[in-house]
Amino acid sequence: MSNIDKAIKELNKAYGDNILVPANQISHGGKVSTGSISLDWGIGGGIPLGRVTEFYGYPSAGKTLLTMRVVRNFQAVYPDKNVAWVDTEQSWDDGWSRQVGLDTDKMYIAQPDTGNQAFDIIDSLIRTSEFSLIVLDSLGATAPQEEIEVSMAGTKAAGLKARMGNWGFRKIQAALNYSGRHGQETAVIIINHIYMGLAGFHPTKETPGGKGKEYADALKVELFVRKELCFTKEEDPNEDQYGQRVGYFVKKSKVGIPHRKGEFEIFIQPRNTYQVGDFSLLEYVPFLTMAGVVQRAGSWFTFPDGSRVQGADGVANWLQELDEDEKEEYRQLCLQRATEVVRTEDEQGPEQESGEEIGSSVEGEDG
Repeated sequence: MSNIDKAIKELNKAYGDNILVPANQISHGGKVSTGSISLDWGIGGGIPLGRVTEFYGYPSAGKTLLTMRVVRNFQAVYPDKNVAWVDTEQSWDDGWSRQVGLDTDKMYIAQPDTGNQAFDIIDSLIRTSEFSLIVLDSLGATAPQEEIEVSMAGTKAAGLKARMGNWGFRKIQAALNYSGRHGQETAVIIINHIYMGLAGFHPTKETPGGKGKEYADALKVELFVRKELCFTKEEDPNEDQYGQRVGYFVKKSKVGIPHRKGEFEIFIQPRNTYQVGDFSLLEYVPFLTMAGVVQRAGSWFTFPDGSRVQGADGVANWLQELDEDEKEEYRQLCLQRATEVVRTEDEQGPEQESGEEIGSSVEGEDG
């Protein structure tokens, strides 16, 4: 037995199995699609397992709805696993979640009194290895226990939430390390707010929870509303909103290329063939043309079978008729080709139509 084998045996005995393994044996359990090809491209293929992902933004930026859509995908990929939703905002609605397509029979909801309880709950759930996904909604609404116990007239110590977050994320990271070593990987999604920092001469955008969170995040994505999508007068006299175009910026990524940006359209009401929580298929159009699946000449698009349509909506309709296996095959091809284009682009920019940005949807009837 070599000295390395002896060291591995001793360390595994002292600290548990798989505490030291060859580097080529370390691989996280992969990624799960968000449902949006644009966002998947931006974050490197999907939500990573065994890591912490943070979605943050201003109110009504689509953070919770996007996270629910991600939960829907996790439940489809891991039907035998559970999902936990730590609801510190007391905002969970079973009827709305079912409209988005969630299977609430395999979901557990925790509504802790304090942020300290929330982090302890997440730590315990990760270590059970029974959950594929745990969501904290939201970090901005969590209150430290010390803050709850003191009177409003009392003096509050500075940095309570930051200290709570720093400690809490260290606990979460330790739990994820333990779970990963034993072959069970849980994805953690943190929904967070934006506060205005008043230090210095100019206000700055800050996310609550302490600087320790910034290091714990494997993926940090800012969301912001680009445009509200409304019914026409003919469809709805009140011109109600049926969806919104959401822009994103990958602030940090340890699992892909950081600082990517793009947009997607998500529905909050049924329209045409789309249901609540669906993403517009129009966002596939620039990816399909880039991958060579669909040939574009002006406003005309030619499909692999030689048929042609005019307008991006025809491409979306063509995708709607495909089965899920074909759609997933095209999704993988598009993501692979888009990544290759970014890596090999020259000074003239990536291979795409002039004025068309990778990760941005094409205008159509839904846009």
